Amino acid sequence: MSRFVYICRRRAGSALSIESQLKLLADCISADNIQENSPWIKCSSWTNIAIFNPVNNVARKDTAIAFGTINSQLPESWHIPGTPIRACYHILARSDEKVAEFNNDILSSRTIWYVHLSSLFIASSSQRLIVSLLKSFEPNQEALTWFLSSGTPGPGISWDKRIHALKLDTCLTLHRESWRISMKSSPAVFGGSGLTRKECKESLYQLMHNSLEPFTKSPSDYVIPLSGGCDSRAIITLIASNTNTNVNTITWGTEHARKQPGTDAYIAEQVAAYFQSNHTYYPLDNSGQDFPVCLKRFVKLSEGRTDNISAYLDGFFVWKRLFENGVQAILRGDEALGSKQAVFNEYDARMSIGLILPVDYNKQTSTIFSELPAVTLPDEMMRKRSESIMNYWERIYQGFRVPTVLAALNETKAPYVEPLNPLINSPLVKLARGFPEQYRINKQLFKEVVREISPNIPFASTDAITSISVALGKPEIATYVKDNLSSEKTRTKFPPSLLKFAFNNYCITTGEKGQKTTELKQSFKKHLPGWMKSVIYQTFSRKQLHPNVLSLRILIAREIETVLEDDSKYLDIMEKKV
Repeated sequence: MSRFVYICRRRAGSALSIESQLKLLADCISADNIQENSPWIKCSSWTNIAIFNPVNNVARKDTAIAFGTINSQLPESWHIPGTPIRACYHILARSDEKVAEFNNDILSSRTIWYVHLSSLFIASSSQRLIVSLLKSFEPNQEALTWFLSSGTPGPGISWDKRIHALKLDTCLTLHRESWRISMKSSPAVFGGSGLTRKECKESLYQLMHNSLEPFTKSPSDYVIPLSGGCDSRAIITLIASNTNTNVNTITWGTEHARKQPGTDAYIAEQVAAYFQSNHTYYPLDNSGQDFPVCLKRFVKLSEGRTDNISAYLDGFFVWKRLFENGVQAILRGDEALGSKQAVFNEYDARMSIGLILPVDYNKQTSTIFSELPAVTLPDEMMRKRSESIMNYWERIYQGFRVPTVLAALNETKAPYVEPLNPLINSPLVKLARGFPEQYRINKQLFKEVVREISPNIPFASTDAITSISVALGKPEIATYVKDNLSSEKTRTKFPPSLLKFAFNNYCITTGEKGQKTTELKQSFKKHLPGWMKSVIYQTFSRKQLHPNVLSLRILIAREIETVLEDDSKYLDIMEKKV
């Protein structure tokens, strides 16, 4: 999505100075490999709003903005605080003279960050924009520990300790007169719908159809990233089967994967051929040729919220091409319609979604975190008394995986296209939460519905992109990483034991051997029963941290702190030039 910032002032009188700052920030926040659209800026007596690189399907009216919806779905009064909106949206911000209101979707698939000070309130999809406007950066050491252990700054945690993330399915209201905020959230409730299996299937199909029906009217306005999985299969089937216009689809991965049966790339092209979509395949074989540039760009655009750099090792060439070709939005297949696998204990549940603490690693690995600030699992991520392991997995998947990991990946693409998630909406998620557990395990009912309406093409068993540990093992990348691990800039920020572990155990790979080994492991794990995975994890070892992955996390953590420090000085530097 386009990035936004929404500023509320307790007292009027400084609108013009803030407006000039917002114009200056357009260059600071933009992607460096495209020429972005001019920012949209709106000012009122107590608010300043900016949308950077705005696209047509971002709704705007007076001082209200909405992301993730189709304008025709919005009621006439959608811009008025307190007005109920049934249309699917990911972010909704609006205000009048008395209140400002900020809403996210049921799973917070787009993050709203906010800071509440004595006379200033800022909400934004970007931590960098907030830091820039505050003109200061206060590092959050808790985020550092979380990032090195999990590849994310942690659930709802910002790199700046003053900034907070709005929790999923929450409405935050800022009351201008008292300058206080109030929040209203809806708790996740699983099970208890009382529907029969037939009723569950019929309801699931109908709500999926309703969610995608608006996109059948103008499919040429969107691109569907097509993998070999169930999620994108549902989207292309329900759109392509109900429109007379060919849909646009894309897939990216290695050329090797494209020719390898069972990979995302191989299956995606079969699906595209069946629906006769306008399909484009983007090969990533030249990934990593300019790794330093790629890494810095990734950190700036992801804001250090994820270490999932694998699909961006082309330097964001795919997304640059989409933007330059006039693509406004992509229809992603993020959803919460059941578990991806069966889990048998709390440890297994957390490991499967990346909710990992330093103590979760084996003894050799966990000791290297001893000099970092300690972190613990938040209360809301703990298993409740009498909560089934299945419901626990789904709750933390929806409470951590979607708003922390998947939302970060959405933000990474935001400077180029608007990521829409039509399968993430309140009616559909609440329906699936109510299904009996046996229908949700391994997405059983969801997959059954998709199989019945889609072509008889198997789902993929392996990824189409090179695993990050293998990609980082390329000699030219390894040299750069190891040089930076031993640099003075890195040594002053991280404990010696941590750096020693990463440097001494770094793995260099050549040829396709490492990737083929990874593919075999993925295929083996795909077909291994869940109970056997759990036994293996618990019997033989706890989680292991690949030294290449740890090294990448160290460089990302170092780089994002540098970026945020620079952001905090940006306005002062630019204002002096002006």
